[in-house]
Amino acid sequence: MLRSTRCIQLEQRLRRLPIHPKSLQCHFSSVEAKKSDDSEDKKEFKKQPFVTAKLEPGEWDLKRKNPYFRPKPPRSRMISAEDFANRPSVGFEYEFGSYEDSMVSLSWLDQKTSRKIYQIYVDMMVLSQQQHKTTSHEYVCRVIAQKFSITPMRAAAVIQLQHAEEQMRQNNPDMLCEDQAKYAEEAIQQNIRDAYKSQRAQIPKQPFVEDPVGAHGRGEPDETSVSWTSTDDIYDLEEKITQANVRDAEQARLIIDGHVYKEDVDEIQVQVKTDSTTKRLLKDKKKIADESEEASGSIPYPETNTKGEKRDRWKFVAKVVNTRAMRKKGRRVTNYTNNNVENTLVEHDGELRVATVAEAKQVAWKPTRTKGNEYIFEGAKKAWLQKTLEGKTGVWGRAPPTMASQSTKKAAEEKKEDEKVEAAASKQKESSDSSDSDSDSSSDSSSDSDSSDSDSDVEETKEKEEASSDDAAEEPATENKEEK
Repeated sequence: MLRSTRCIQLEQRLRRLPIHPKSLQCHFSSVEAKKSDDSEDKKEFKKQPFVTAKLEPGEWDLKRKNPYFRPKPPRSRMISAEDFANRPSVGFEYEFGSYEDSMVSLSWLDQKTSRKIYQIYVDMMVLSQQQHKTTSHEYVCRVIAQKFSITPMRAAAVIQLQHAEEQMRQNNPDMLCEDQAKYAEEAIQQNIRDAYKSQRAQIPKQPFVEDPVGAHGRGEPDETSVSWTSTDDIYDLEEKITQANVRDAEQARLIIDGHVYKEDVDEIQVQVKTDSTTKRLLKDKKKIADESEEASGSIPYPETNTKGEKRDRWKFVAKVVNTRAMRKKGRRVTNYTNNNVENTLVEHDGELRVATVAEAKQVAWKPTRTKGNEYIFEGAKKAWLQKTLEGKTGVWGRAPPTMASQSTKKAAEEKKEDEKVEAAASKQKESSDSSDSDSDSSSDSSSDSDSSDSDSDVEETKEKEEASSDDAAEEPATENKEEK
């Protein structure tokens, strides 16, 4: 903002005085901020009817066009991108002290969270259809991404995978490998617990953490530069950083509030955009067809084959390019962009018409995948349109319980019960074996005691017999003595 001559003279006069430049800059910055607030008016955007949630900005992309390229990482448990970029490059250790110092967070998006994401997606789509008669997969993915702190691309992928799983559970439940998936998930979570336990660290409370933007070690994209500039002491660095952060927040809020989300429409019924040249070409073709009988649609070969079925005709597609207009704009004639489906025409069954969006996505100049996430949730969106527009049931949403799924579930429950019975039987067998061994040992000890008792009895009888024999031998000796 330009200052008046009086303000410039006052500033030059104050520079000669021993005043701290910080206070001087704060004064002029406050004056400028007040003038800018008075001059600028707040922009208000007309929101789409189904946009009800307030979306918050995250981290910018490299080109600074998407304010929610990635969600903000948990700063309390992870080092910031600036500190990670400014870490000392030379030290006594070649490893990081913890996962937080290396800007890494081990996490896993479990099945419970994935099913919760899909349930919220189903509820939001049904509610938007009932209240506003309009839906948008792009908006729903953005809201879910903010709720679970993930990228919109990951939210779209989870929704598409869960949709395919529900359809498989309804049509081919035998192909699901839920036991193997559960085992793999438990193994991964156990590995994460062991990794944090080895470092004596706490496991992050957040179930899943996206890789932050500054994980490459070069800092924030807007703070990375190969050039440098000199600044005067009159500028306060902290104040400039604060103002830059305020500008980034305002710009992010303008981009988010002014974004127009793509609504869910049937691409087969929507035609591509055309200009005046293409419209004039279609009008001339129709005029010629009305004047000439030969060009009215007569086919030189029979329309049916030997079986009486109608022959399949080729569908020809072309794109109208106005080379004269390109020369006037200074462009090269051979420079055609592929990410543009405008002015695309189709000729089929002798009829020349404007191509639909679905047909234009199958040609060589179709839109690329660099913009949006339409190609990720394409299957779920197509099934949703079939349900809402064509009235088909069982192609979208939670799979209803079927006989096959119930039989599979019943077989799994019976298998679990059999395993429990086998485990109980094995435990009972082990206990019976231990009791038998105890009884055998007790019987052995009793037999040993009985044998020892019998041995003692035999010894006692032997001693008595010896004593009686000794007594009998002493009696005749005494009798002989008495006779003598």
